[in-house]
Amino acid sequence: MEEHQGKHSASHFYAVRAEKSTTPLQQAARTIYLNKTCYNGLFRLNSQSHFNVPLGKQTSPEIVQADRLRACAQALQGVDLACQDFRLLRAKKGDFVYLDPPYDGGYTGYTPQGFQKQDQADLAKLAFALHERGVKLLISNADTPFVRRLYGGETFRIEQVRGPRSLNCRGSGRKPAKELIISNTSGPSLAPLVIDHLTGRYGLDPSWGTLACAAWKEDL
Repeated sequence: MEEHQGKHSASHFYAVRAEKSTTPLQQAARTIYLNKTCYNGLFRLNSQSHFNVPLGKQTSPEIVQADRLRACAQALQGVDLACQDFRLLRAKKGDFVYLDPPYDGGYTGYTPQGFQKQDQADLAKLAFALHERGVKLLISNADTPFVRRLYGGETFRIEQVRGPRSLNCRGSGRKPAKELIISNTSGPSLAPLVIDHLTGRYGLDPSWGTLACAAWKEDL
């Protein structure tokens, strides 16, 4: 990472983007470097499954964050990470599962396959199956009639919040959007907890992965 920090430039960015890392360490360093320096931290693959996001406009990107990396490494001790189709998910009673799909009605072309209506329907089917298995669930998605129909009924609690948007190409377009927090908890409402995170109460980045999991852990 320090090597990437020292060499960072447009030419270095595109050279790293074009290369194929061979070891897990190189792959991790490449992924973090590209994420920290590409346009708005976006992840997107082209039709050949190659990362194709251009260089961002950051003047001084914070590429090396050693303390955070060490903290993440410590937190992930004994954890198995898998990159696979969500349909292959296996969870047992008492597990907590957070589902954060590409939002319905928005941009879904992060991979060549995209994320279609049928994928949204399959995800909802999985959520109902996990609920029947005794799995705790938290799901985020756009507030659209389609999503509300998918999760409607008595199984899930559906709450609306306004979440930040940072990937619009125009700054004026980065306005709060209506989003849904869907859960199968019978405890207190999650919406105020998420809003607290969005307003910086816990000093966390406004990303659903952080917000939702922190809200569940700390307050439920």
